[in-house]
Amino acid sequence: MTLIKNSPEERTILDFSKGEISKNMIKSALRSAEVLEHIKSENSFTWIDNYIKIGMYQISLQFYERNLVNSRRKLREYGSFDIVISERYRGDNAIIDRNKDVRFKSQYWIKNHKLRMKDLVDVIMFIKRLNNLKAFL
Repeated sequence: MTLIKNSPEERTILDFSKGEISKNMIKSALRSAEVLEHIKSENSFTWIDNYIKIGMYQISLQFYERNLVNSRRKLREYGSFDIVISERYRGDNAIIDRNKDVRFKSQYWIKNHKLRMKDLVDVIMFIKRLNNLKAFL
């Protein structure tokens, strides 16, 4: 029997907090971002939580299948995924229930839990607009 040390790691893959953004800029950044779900070495195994920061908001990427054999490096290799949106400066990253929060009621992606990269572009654009409002509920 072999003992393997497991540890979690948080990684910010993209930060859209400063400056103006466009859909093409987001698509390009998502295509080129390195997204890992784990790092495996001889005696250790590190699970990685991938985050996208947008001002006071943070998007956590949640993958459906854990692939321990092949390591995927690009977001498009994962296929569909889910997201968790949280407010970074409100307690310990207060998770927003996007089904009940009035800020998200008109968005098509709130009920969808199998998002693709094109849906993530829309989510990032919407959250960037929310962040720019500077008004909090």
